[in-house]
This record gives sequence, C-alpha cells and structure tokens, in this order.
Amino acid sequence: MKPRWVAGTPELHNAVEQAMAKPEASTVEIVAASKHRRITRLDLPLLGKNVVVKEYLPASHHENLGARAIDTIRPWFGRSSAEHEWSSYEVLHANGIPVPDPLGFARLPGGGAWIVMRFIEGAAPLQQRLSGYPFEKRRRMRELGELIHELHKTGLSHSDLHVGNVLVSAKEMWLVDLQRVVPFKHTSDRVQDVSFMDFSLHHAGVSVAARLRFRIAALGLGPFRVASERELLREVGRASHRRAVDYYHGRTRRTLREGEGFARLRSREGSGMRLETVSEEAIDAMLAAHRDIVATGGPARLKCDHRSNVTRVEFGDGTAIVKEVVKTSARKRLADLFRGSPGQRAWLAGHGLRLRGIGAAQPLAYGERFDRGVPVGSWVILEDLGDAPSVASLTPEDAKEAELGKHLLDLLRRLHRAETVHGDLQAVHIHFVEGRPTLIDLESVRFLECLYDRHRIKMLCELNASVADEVLPTTKRCDLLDRYLVALPFDRGNARAVGEIVRRSLARRQRWQGVGCDLSRRFVES
Repeated sequence: MKPRWVAGTPELHNAVEQAMAKPEASTVEIVAASKHRRITRLDLPLLGKNVVVKEYLPASHHENLGARAIDTIRPWFGRSSAEHEWSSYEVLHANGIPVPDPLGFARLPGGGAWIVMRFIEGAAPLQQRLSGYPFEKRRRMRELGELIHELHKTGLSHSDLHVGNVLVSAKEMWLVDLQRVVPFKHTSDRVQDVSFMDFSLHHAGVSVAARLRFRIAALGLGPFRVASERELLREVGRASHRRAVDYYHGRTRRTLREGEGFARLRSREGSGMRLETVSEEAIDAMLAAHRDIVATGGPARLKCDHRSNVTRVEFGDGTAIVKEVVKTSARKRLADLFRGSPGQRAWLAGHGLRLRGIGAAQPLAYGERFDRGVPVGSWVILEDLGDAPSVASLTPEDAKEAELGKHLLDLLRRLHRAETVHGDLQAVHIHFVEGRPTLIDLESVRFLECLYDRHRIKMLCELNASVADEVLPTTKRCDLLDRYLVALPFDRGNARAVGEIVRRSLARRQRWQGVGCDLSRRFVES
C-alpha cells in the first residue's frame, strides 16, 4: 500500500516515494535511527533540493507491549505524535520561528508517518558547536536564549529542549523535534523550558557564566533587573538542578537494564549485569582466576579478610580488579535485601559517578548470589587503575606538581553539587589517573535527593583527616576551604561548620595533626 499524503505537492510525493523505495541508492543517507523513529536525508535532483524525511515507525515495531498498545490506541482519541509534530512545524513556521521548512506529510500503512522538511546545509546539532573562542560561545548563548524567547512569545513551549534539538549553522539556529510542543499557561512552563536547556548546557560542559547569559536572554530580561526578575533567574537555576538530579538518577538506574551498552549476566558465580563489550566467557575466566588467587595467595591477592577478597586478574591485554564481599551477618543480609548487594551498589556507583562527570573506576560486571530470595554474596569486576598513585601515597613534591589542592577542591564541588555521598572519602580511596582524581571503594556511594550539612561535613572531615600536614600545608588548606565555602556555603553558618570540621578531623587521629592551625590549637588546648 502506498503512503496517503496529507500535505505537499504531487511532484514532492512522487520523488520522496521513489527515493524511499531505494534505501541503497547513493542519494539516500540515514542520518539517525532509533526504535521508534528514523531520519533520512534525500537528494532529489528532479526537484533541485535536498530534503529530510522523519519517519515514525508503526506501533508494531515497538518491543514493549505497553508502548505498542499506547501508540495503537492514541490516534483513536486525537492526533498521533507525528500529526502533532507536523502541526507544530506549520504553526511555528507561520509565526516566523526558525524551524526547517515543512514540505509534506504522509500517513503510512500500519500507523507510521513521514514528515518531509527542507534540509539545512551545513547545520549541525548545538552540542557539536559548543567549542570555540569565548566571544563565539557568548554569542551562541545569547542567540540561543533569544531563540527560546521568540518561541515563548508565540505562547508555546518546546517541552523537550536540549542541545541535540537545536541545529546551528554559521549564521542561524533552528529548533527541531517538535512532537512535544504545547501552549504554556503559566510562568512555570517557561521556567521548565529554560531549565531543561540550562541543564543540557551544563551536561555539555558549558560554564555557569555562559549559562547565565543564556538564561537572561531566554527570559527576555534587561541589564537592570528588579527583585522579581532576579528571583526568576534563581528559580531557573533551582529547576535546572532538580532536572539534573532526576536525569542522573534515571540514567543510573538504567544501567540495571539491558540496552545502551549493558547486557544481562548469567554466570555460574551469580546473576547480574555486564558491559556488552565484556563477554560472559571472559567474566567466568576472571572469576575462576580470582578463586585460585584467593586460595593460593601471592602478590595478586590484594586483600583477604572476613569482609572481602580483592584480587588482580588478567583481562585481555591488561588486568582487572575483582572484589568479592560475603555477608556473614543476618542483619547485613536483610539490609542488602532493601538497599542492594555490595556488588550491585558498586556497579551503580561507578557508572553513576561517571555519568555525573566524576572520576571513578569503571565497573565491568557484577553478580550476586541468593538464598531464598536474600542476597548472601556478591562481587564486582572493576577496571584496574594500575600504578596510578593514591593521594595518600603522594609526597609533598608530588602533591605540588600534581596541583593536589586544586583537584581535591574540584572533586568536592562536583560531588556535593551532584548531591552525592561517597561514604568513606579518604585519601587512600582517591587515585590520580592521568592527572584526574578517580574514586575507588564504591559500595557506600549514595546519590541523594538533597545533600545536607551533616553529609558534607562528614566527607570534609574524612578527607581532611586523611591528608598529612606536609602534603597539604595549613595555609593552602585554609585557602581551599574558603574557596569551597564561597561556592557552597553551609546552612548552619560557615564559622560553626568549620569549627566542627576541625574538631571531628582531629578526633579521627589520622594523618592530619593541625600543624599551624589556630583553630585546631584551640581544640587541643581545651
């Protein structure tokens, strides 16, 4: 059956049908594809133009039965996603908003659809155009904000703004992917739109200053802002942060499902997850080597006690670390039933930290064993950081050369802005890999909805107490703490929090003795 065209010229209909019928032709290029949609660029010499065809696949292509049922039933109650997007293109194009020119729309047999648009020569997603000189970045942020502001002036919000849904050429920007465009009824709808893009820019590495320029332009604010306008900017920042927390939580939990580089693991040693690039045979071989090393000992046995066995095993051309935890306490087993086994927690923590831009040893696989539904043992296989030195092993000269203080400050800011608790943030658990701090010992990592003062103070105490006086002198330590407090002040007051950090750091009786610190001397004397 042929497509049923709703819009477009007969010449365009014939040309598109002929080109789409020959996907192997040199004039046809698949630009992007997913389970639900496919985007194809067509060179149509007879019409003297290039076009893009966005193809909505029929509901029968969905693997998920629920999604298949929803896409089958939705047209009975209103417009499909394809019809909604086509209508959005027409409305925005008629209002002068930069979108690709809508040329044609066709319904396909089985429930699919084609949206035909003009191909924009030389355009690329914004995420590919964020590098460049500072002046160029500032100009792009201002233009992006002005584009969103013009969209909102039409009374519509995009509802799915991110750096992949904005195309950029040398002179202009265009909005694409309009299937979620809806009228906005309140300022909060505008805030959500701007905050979604703000988070996407943050995820792409755009600085706070550049994103502030975008926010101001997107909200249509002038150089002199009243209190309500300043509060609106802060509300965008808070909404962007909430979006970050929700996004990263969802992406972290997704690592427990198949797809996007992850696969199920059904090993003789337990069930779990693995990277698709790591075969089950390789995992079985590493676990067998782990058992032999635990039994026979040797330099490859890094740790062996009543809580865990840690070994270094061969993997491909290199090595990997196997960490096995066996729960002997009924209380701990019951706790793991609700919070997950140590192996699963380390898997989620490693991938979750890396998603948030925080260095961590990459988990290759994890597995867990159950007894009557209760986890009784688990293991995780991690990349081996090799000879990368830990912060605890650095000499004063090494620390100065590696700019230790700068990197630790950046690590703390990233952890705390991402609402993340490490659980045991000691110097021995931070390694320098290619000049970047990388975390290990991941079982206690938690990703919270909100990080409170007590969490931050505990991590600062753990780190401060584990770094020796000579490695990070008091003057440098105080300067780093001052810079941390400027970025992330404490709710209870900075002076009170700093006093508690010093007192609790000294109480740990580790490597920091408070040499040259007036505040620590006061606690020692008292």
